[in-house]
Formats: sequence, structure tokens, C-alpha cells
Amino acid sequence: MVRLSAGSMLFLLLVGVGMIMVGVNLGRKEYAIMETWPRADAVVVSSGVVEGSGKHGNTTVYSPRVQLKYSVAGTEYTRDAEMSGWASSWRSSSQKVVDDYRPGMHRMVPYNPADPNEVHMQLGGNFDTFSGPLIFLLMGFGFVLPGLRRLFKLT
Repeated sequence: MVRLSAGSMLFLLLVGVGMIMVGVNLGRKEYAIMETWPRADAVVVSSGVVEGSGKHGNTTVYSPRVQLKYSVAGTEYTRDAEMSGWASSWRSSSQKVVDDYRPGMHRMVPYNPADPNEVHMQLGGNFDTFSGPLIFLLMGFGFVLPGLRRLFKLT
């Protein structure tokens, strides 16, 4: 078992608390958008899987992309909705998301009331919306809990 100094423990605790705070902040932001932004009836214009390169350019990754058309106060908008930061090595994973957004389908999308050109569309549903905050929370607790356990063993 690795023994950490008190300074190292404090550092890990601070990193963990920071990650928890980021996760909570991201989650609150996503929840506020879901609860406060009005929704518009959008029609799926097109959908497909986009092929790209991985981080280091040596792998192929696939991302779902959907083009939506909607109107707010008589003004029509057309936007591309993409899962930002999401890519898979398996085309089938992206295709499953795209299959839920076939051209001609209607979807209710939240839009920014201050700028209706901005839609908040996480393809894939609510789990995907909160997966980022959840990852930060879990990693934060992964740092904090062992640190607290060790801290209380010392006292």
C-alpha cells in the first residue's frame, strides 16, 4: 500500500473538491437550460454519421450529426446539432443515435430566448446531457473519499 504525505492528501482532496464543484456547476447549467429555455417544434432536415480522425490522427471516429429546421416568432432557423466532444470508434454507435432522428421527424428543441439561433441539443437524450457533469462528480469523489478515509485514520 502506498503511503501519501499529509501534503499529498490535502492536494488530492482539493483536486477532488474542485472536480465535484465543476460537475455540480455543469449539471446546474444543463438543468437550468432544460427548465428555463423555451422549446420550438423542429423538423429533422437531414441526419447522418460523420467520419473523422481521432485525437492523434491514427484512428477513424464517427459522430452523429442532425440538421434541424425550426421557427421562433415567425423567423425560420436551420441549425446543425452535433454531440460536441462525442465520437465513437464504432459507426454503429453513432448510427443508433441517427436512427432516432430520421428526416421529417419532429423534435422539441430548447432555444436561447436571447438568441434563438442557439439551440441546445444533446443528441441521445438526458443521460448524454448529464454524463459530463456525472463524470466530474465521480472522479471528484474518487479523489475525495480515499483522502477522507486516510485523513480519519490518522486522527
